[in-house]
Amino acid sequence: MNPTVLAIDGGGVRGVIPLEFLVLMQEHLGPSCPLQDLVELAVGTSSGGLSTLGLFKMKWKPRKCSDMFDRVARRIFHERRESAISCLFRTVFKAELPLAILPRWLLWLLYDGCYDSGTFDLALKDVFGDNHRIFGEFDRQSTAISSTRFGVVATSIAKDTHSCVFGNFNSARESTDSCEFKIVRPLNPHHEPLVWEAARATAAAPFFFPTADIRDIGSFQDGGLRDNFAAGIARRLVRQIWPSRKRPARLLSIGTGAILQPSAETPHFRHIFRDSFVRRGFDAWMASMDTDPKWMEMFSQLDEADKPDYFRFNVPLREIPNAIDSVEAMDDYRNLVILQAGSGALARDAAIAFLISRLYFVVEAIPGTGDLPLSCRGTVRCKGVARQIIAAIERLHPQRLDFITDSESLGSFQALEDVCRGCGRYRKAVSFFISHLGETVNIYLRSNSQKRWRINGFPDSVQSFISAQKIDAPFGQHHHGRAGIAACSECAAHGTSSQGKRRKRSSDASEPTQGGKKCRIA
Repeated sequence: MNPTVLAIDGGGVRGVIPLEFLVLMQEHLGPSCPLQDLVELAVGTSSGGLSTLGLFKMKWKPRKCSDMFDRVARRIFHERRESAISCLFRTVFKAELPLAILPRWLLWLLYDGCYDSGTFDLALKDVFGDNHRIFGEFDRQSTAISSTRFGVVATSIAKDTHSCVFGNFNSARESTDSCEFKIVRPLNPHHEPLVWEAARATAAAPFFFPTADIRDIGSFQDGGLRDNFAAGIARRLVRQIWPSRKRPARLLSIGTGAILQPSAETPHFRHIFRDSFVRRGFDAWMASMDTDPKWMEMFSQLDEADKPDYFRFNVPLREIPNAIDSVEAMDDYRNLVILQAGSGALARDAAIAFLISRLYFVVEAIPGTGDLPLSCRGTVRCKGVARQIIAAIERLHPQRLDFITDSESLGSFQALEDVCRGCGRYRKAVSFFISHLGETVNIYLRSNSQKRWRINGFPDSVQSFISAQKIDAPFGQHHHGRAGIAACSECAAHGTSSQGKRRKRSSDASEPTQGGKKCRIA
């Protein structure tokens, strides 16, 4: 199966924007189908890293994660460091004098940040605990069938800065020297970073907080300095973790607000206090947090057939303050998501697309090499808790759904009727025609409105499925054809009853079935 990916950009307190969208998405999925069970890889940068750790390490629901994020943000951004001289000047002169600003900046320079890092550390320990490791044991109480890979992005403080990923996975490749990032994996498991340390590293924004020092590993700063666009590094990670996978099955990228672009005119230098290199550098860094241009660049490079599998959510900030420590604006950021036209519809579309990505195809027998066209017989299966996922699909799309290829109708989606009463697995027997084993095929789930979603693993050839399943191995498969599952007599009987019948090739798979009749599966 190709992996499903969730990528959350950074943006300080604006991190409530992605979480509010995920709350909408979870509402569409329903309480019995956790969002975490639909994601194979989650990547977050800066504030998005904090959300990623909350959702996928701590297994918080999106609403709880949003509440915890709010609590941490209000605590760490409560008050900037203040010098005694600045306080004295403000008390005596009842105003903010330029002379009083200098001592304050000197103080921030000495502490390498304008906020107290000790408060940040304590806040993170309170919510993430102080003894959980980033690559720790799997939570056995999770409803996930297999643990979601998750990673948070930080930036090294070396002269040649590069991105570093703290995650619960290893790279499948021996070396990542040619990549623009490094997967942090200590040789000694006792040196594995703690969850709160990884959170501190990904969100150590320069000027606001000093660097994060992790014992036996190194010092790090905010991941948004190099890779604030989390989807970019997530796609690269897919190739590192699953080298044999050609593309993500689904990718959802969530921004933290788009800043309205000012006039393109080049202003003239005014004076050192307004246009110094400090101000210019800070503005350039803040502008880099707007990741919409990088998303549009990535999206434009995709094949047209792959574009429906990629989703992006962001909102314009309008006149709301965009500083990463504007805690007073967090409720306004949430309202932007709720009030933006189309937010609910996009959350619903993403939910149904991720649900359908849990469906995948298994070849049941190698097609014969006799008369053309060849008949390929297989089964559509479901990864995860089938009843939860299938019921959620049916709830979001109560209208008729059909399995189709680009040229044939394969039968109707019968929801829970195709979930085995014996083992609880989903099994939909299908068959279709191909001209040769190397022919590229697609299997979709199509609605009456003609909207269609590819199931996982497509487009691909039947030969690729045969090779991946190793059903053409001379001595058979080591799991005897039942990879990772126990044999079920009811499933076997269901498969046997579906064999031996062939259908005629249809040239109008794009047309809805007339009269509401159900196709008999061959």
